[in-house]
Amino acid sequence: MLDRGFRIGGGNAARAGVAAVVLAALLAAPGTAQSGLEIMKEQARRHQTQSEDTKIKVTLVDPSGKEKERELTIVSMRDQAGLSKVLLKFLSPADIRNTGLLTWEQPGEQDDDQWIYLPATRAAKRIASSSKKNAFMGTDLAYEDLRPENLEAHTYTVLREEDLGGQKCWVIEAVPSTDKEKLESGYAKRIFWVRKDLHLTVQTEFHNKSDKLFKRATFSDVANVGGEVWRAKTVRVETLDRKTATVWTTVEDKVNQKIDENLLTQQGLARPAA
Repeated sequence: MLDRGFRIGGGNAARAGVAAVVLAALLAAPGTAQSGLEIMKEQARRHQTQSEDTKIKVTLVDPSGKEKERELTIVSMRDQAGLSKVLLKFLSPADIRNTGLLTWEQPGEQDDDQWIYLPATRAAKRIASSSKKNAFMGTDLAYEDLRPENLEAHTYTVLREEDLGGQKCWVIEAVPSTDKEKLESGYAKRIFWVRKDLHLTVQTEFHNKSDKLFKRATFSDVANVGGEVWRAKTVRVETLDRKTATVWTTVEDKVNQKIDENLLTQQGLARPAA
């Protein structure tokens, strides 16, 4: 689900590189405290899949508690370089059906490519880097939340260790470390609560450019989907000032099955949903 590499839930191993992960493991002697970056790399390594096909129910909650429901699919896969391609497409309601977002991860500090398709225009439009801090389709998520985590563009610091929901966690601060990320991100910092037993993010707090906490994501109903890979089946993202929330609930999740690569192209973005 959202924690498969999206920024809202933590790291992505593709950017870190397998060699870097292995080297970090070899250099860390038994009993030696892990750095924030090492923890994020290990989280990415453990929970990375080759492909994933997920059906999700989305519930939008307004300040009065009134709810609107949407349904979407997320299809993702990795190319030979280990870089991810992710297609998000709405299935319902009818007025936004077939609206889609396509993200192609790029190596290093290069901008990830993102395109949005709106059925009314029948065209895929590239999303400018300066727009990635904007809200996505009336949800509490920004476009940048739906990109892979760029481990090379942030500094990760372990602030402390504490229990959350009965689980021991590392509390890790992520701060933009490049001029480009500082300029384009809507966040001054994010703080992750990462479960020590699973290396899995179970809460993220978002601070704006004034360093004010304004958004929180909580990850629950954690389930194993194969091997070391775990997914939170329910993700709740709250914008605290507005008192709105977006809840993503996994209905079905297929992991490491064959994906039609043509889906993850601009032409595939424009295809009607099945």
